This record gives sequence, C-alpha cells and structure tokens, in this order.
Amino acid sequence: MLALVSQEVSAELARACSGEPGNACRWAYDLTGNRQIAQFADWLDDVPLQVLWIVVIAWLVNRLARRLIRRFGQRIQGIQDTDKMKRIRSRTPSVFLSTGEVNVRSAARAETITTVLRSVATGVIWTVAFIQVLETIGWNLGPLLAGAGVAGVALGFGAQYLVRDFLSGTFMLIEDHYGVGDVVDLGEASGTVEMV
Repeated sequence: MLALVSQEVSAELARACSGEPGNACRWAYDLTGNRQIAQFADWLDDVPLQVLWIVVIAWLVNRLARRLIRRFGQRIQGIQDTDKMKRIRSRTPSVFLSTGEVNVRSAARAETITTVLRSVATGVIWTVAFIQVLETIGWNLGPLLAGAGVAGVALGFGAQYLVRDFLSGTFMLIEDHYGVGDVVDLGEASGTVEMV
C-alpha cells in the first residue's frame, strides 16, 4: 500500500517537474501539493536564480578588480610604502622628501592609467556576464558570436586609425611622454596639457 502511494506521488511529481525533479520543485510540491506552484518553483530555481547569481558574481568580481586597480595606482604613485620605507621616511628631514612636480606628475599619470584600466576591466567583466546570462536564458550564442566576429573584422578595417591612436595613447601614458601641466607644440596645436 505504501509503495503504491509512493509511486503515485513520484508520478505526479515527475509530471509537475517535467522529468527529473529538482530540490526546489520537490520542496514546493511536498509543501503545497500543487503542480503549478511546483512548476513555478522549478522555473525559479532554473533561470532567474542563475541569472541573479551571474549578476552578483560579476558585481563582486568588478568590485575586486576595481580595488586591485586602485591599489596598483597607489603603488605607481608611491603612496603605499613598505615598513622599511616608513622608517626611513620618519628619520629623513622633510626637505629631502619633497619632490614637488614629480609627485604631481606621478599622481596624474597614475590617475589616468587607473581610469583606463578600470574602464577596460569593467567592460570585459560585464560583457562576459552578459554572454553568460544570454546562455542561461537559452539563446544560441553560436550565430551571435559568429556575427560579432564578422562585425569585428569589418570594424577592424574601418577603425584602423582609432586602434592606432588608442595604442599610441596607451604607450604615451606608460612611457610618460606628456603629462598634465607640460607645454607642448604639436605642429598645428600648441599649449598646456590640462588632462590626459
């Protein structure tokens, strides 16, 4: 008798949860005995919860990346001192520690580099998260990525100057050719660099 009731419940649970029942569907069916609620719980456990996890993880990874980039910028600028450097600086007269313009230039350079790195990291992280969400929803990503590849090649040919200028600007920042406050003469344009 108990086996017959168990088989009826298992058959009804399988109909409610479409195949192999998950924990959420089983729990909702055991709690309510309603097929529609069990199906809704199964759907909630499958798609929106996974999308929520993807978004939360992407947000956390983005926060971590931004924090690491900020620390990297502080290290470039020289704000983070080791314990040995702190002891040396505490014993050194302030006249020798003042570097004036070098610190301002270093701070501007560090700020520019960290801004670029933060933007790139945020773009990459959220693009990967968006692709994962599309995959979770059930979109076929093969045609989308193939189309993006073709569009990328077309944009690559059309945006050669943009890519060249971006790379030149990146190397200009890394090698510290120009900085905020420098007076430059670039042929047609000349003046003081206000922002990089």
